[in-house]
Amino acid sequence: MEDYLIFWLMMSQVICTALLTGVSWILQGTHYDAIVHNQVKAFINYFSMMRRKIIKVMVPLMAIEFLLAATIMLVPLPYLARMTHFTAFALLLLIWTNTFIRVLPLGKELAKSGYDKETVKNIQVHTWIRTAAWTLRLFLCVYLLALYISTIIFD
Repeated sequence: MEDYLIFWLMMSQVICTALLTGVSWILQGTHYDAIVHNQVKAFINYFSMMRRKIIKVMVPLMAIEFLLAATIMLVPLPYLARMTHFTAFALLLLIWTNTFIRVLPLGKELAKSGYDKETVKNIQVHTWIRTAAWTLRLFLCVYLLALYISTIIFD
């Protein structure tokens, strides 16, 4: 695969991961905190609307991020870069598993049943895991891109 193509794959992965990390941090700092304080009758309408809008942003970006990461897995990289990408890919699998097995079902439960303190607490824990994983993944993707650029420049 051509160097410029690998570079753009990695750069696109960094951009996509950065967007998802940013959205995740915004959700942690505003949306999930607002849920704790929003125990009013309008909760189901508020949460359902918010959930639909967030899914429209997150799911396409997550799919693009996954396709980029899977494509980069096919690129022959030096050992350190390969291990870095493997770790970042493992974090991506953790994010997907956490999202589709824990976060989305908990969100669906809240949207259907309304406010429940234990469910809200549970969703906050799982979204913090996802936010931390995306943050670490972003650092690894940036590091991977820097490693790749340095090999192009110095080799």
